[in-house]
Amino acid sequence: MEEAGRLARKFVDEYRPTNGPIVVPSGSCADMIIHHMPGLLPDDPEVRAVTSRVIELTSFLVDHLGNPELGASCPARAAYHHSCHGYRNLGLSRQPAALLAQVEGLDVAEMEGATECCGFGGLFSIEFPEMSAAILDLKLDQIDAAQLDFVIGGDVSCLLHIEGGLKKRGSQVEVRHISQVLASA
Repeated sequence: MEEAGRLARKFVDEYRPTNGPIVVPSGSCADMIIHHMPGLLPDDPEVRAVTSRVIELTSFLVDHLGNPELGASCPARAAYHHSCHGYRNLGLSRQPAALLAQVEGLDVAEMEGATECCGFGGLFSIEFPEMSAAILDLKLDQIDAAQLDFVIGGDVSCLLHIEGGLKKRGSQVEVRHISQVLASA
């Protein structure tokens, strides 16, 4: 907790003098900053002034910028994996869908279990490796069943976990962060 408090202090000190939104490309990180960082610095009255400006990337693009046309093109079949923190704690669902709907050539497939955990969960995968592996195996089976070219997500930790499992299986399915898909032209 002491180390987390030092990192929180550094974050708040770095962003306190800035104005405007603080855009974070990870639902997990945004959730931590928004919901948990104030508890790490309970005596700092300005923490909420900083953390209230934090917004996850897809929410920023859709909810604040009005889902601008980005000119992305990606001829492939893909599905979106909703990370636990983004989906459950930040309510991110329609935002990634709205952004991916405008990507030319992208066939966004419905994947069974798209809103279910991948098994990573930070320390969860270290503290409960067998359970983490079983959850990942189910996710990988769902990815295989959907016959995808790649899996898209908004949390690098989930994507790394899924990618590691896919590679271990010898799968040709790739993983991409949503920002990579939106930047494709």
